[in-house]
Amino acid sequence: MLDPSTTRLSLRDVDLRATGTHDASLENVSLDVGAGELVLVHLDKRHARVPLLDAALGLRNPDRGKVAIEGRLWSTMTVREAAQARSHIGCIFDRAEWIANLEVDKNILLAQQHHTAISDAELRQSAEVLARHFGLEELPRERPHSVPEQLLRRAACVRALLGSPRLLVLERPTRDVCLDLAEPLMVAMEPLREQGTAVLWTTTSDWVMEQFQDQASRVQYSSGGQLVPGSIALEKTP
Repeated sequence: MLDPSTTRLSLRDVDLRATGTHDASLENVSLDVGAGELVLVHLDKRHARVPLLDAALGLRNPDRGKVAIEGRLWSTMTVREAAQARSHIGCIFDRAEWIANLEVDKNILLAQQHHTAISDAELRQSAEVLARHFGLEELPRERPHSVPEQLLRRAACVRALLGSPRLLVLERPTRDVCLDLAEPLMVAMEPLREQGTAVLWTTTSDWVMEQFQDQASRVQYSSGGQLVPGSIALEKTP
């Protein structure tokens, strides 16, 4: 594993309010995710979504605190610089994030087509290899509304890992109903982590935590809007 001293994502004293009724806020959250690290965040099932991805992508300015990607504050970047920084981040969104009038395979390839010089044929070949790894016979060629949710979750894994991202932010990638995706995700992330990809993975699944916390660099628990280190959280568990 690479030296994690190269910080891919840094949150300092971040407050970020929730936007949904059943979402949680971030309150005074500080977190670093270094090169090659995997940080697992166990979420409260009552508040299954926290705005960590919004903060990590610079999509929302924190109400307080600072968020930096590879040492640069989102708040200091131009629109072009922020777009370039986001091109190195792979995401699985808790809520469906697909361009509705574009076929799923084109959704998957779109970002890499705009941000890399790799040919379309090479990109599609790489995506098809990932698709088979995640249990898809081929890249779905229908529009998102015509593709079952479980297949869309697999397609989301392909999109997130395509192009060797420098940071992966995975919001409940298994959604507690696609637990068979957890092992393929871990396997696919191993070579990426060895190359320096940092991973932030949120989950409400006790099974995911039990299976993979030993492979994680650190474990955090979401509690009252704060992230509590795993060792402390475990001590408080009856």
